[in-house]
Amino acid sequence: VVKQLVVVGERTGRLVEVTAEIRNHLREDVEKTTSAMLGSIEPILTAGLAVVIGGILLAVYLPMFDMIGKTS
Repeated sequence: VVKQLVVVGERTGRLVEVTAEIRNHLREDVEKTTSAMLGSIEPILTAGLAVVIGGILLAVYLPMFDMIGKTS
């Protein structure tokens, strides 16, 4: 598609305007894709962080509860 637009721009003498339009379109496409990727990565990172924190809490509290259970 980009190649065809460049050819049309060359033929009509509007190459600068056409390349500016192509640049704007591609920039918008990259921004939409980046936004979608970040939107899907954020919940995954949040869940991963919750699992790590939960593991740390278990590693700390389970031995403490085991020691309390042995003293009672």
